Amino acid sequence: MLSDRERKVLHEIQRRLLIEDPGLVRSFDAVGPRPGRAPTGLEQRAYTSLLVITATFAVVLLAAGSLTGALTLAAMAALLWKASHRSDDTAPPAT
Repeated sequence: MLSDRERKVLHEIQRRLLIEDPGLVRSFDAVGPRPGRAPTGLEQRAYTSLLVITATFAVVLLAAGSLTGALTLAAMAALLWKASHRSDDTAPPAT
């Protein structure tokens, strides 16, 4: 996470770059943001498989009477769900 000062410096660098070399900025916009890319087909299948396995074991543990184990696996399933549905909305907004 950037501090307020670092954000201001970054914004100033972006502003100067836009003024001095707009072609370079456009070339970055054409490529698009990388940090928030969506998972590929293979990654999506792996996430789905792990999610099903984790949720199944959570239900088995819950039926066996292990609430702590079931909640732990349910939390893991929630994290897998979130990871499998990430998208470009995690990219920083354009200024």
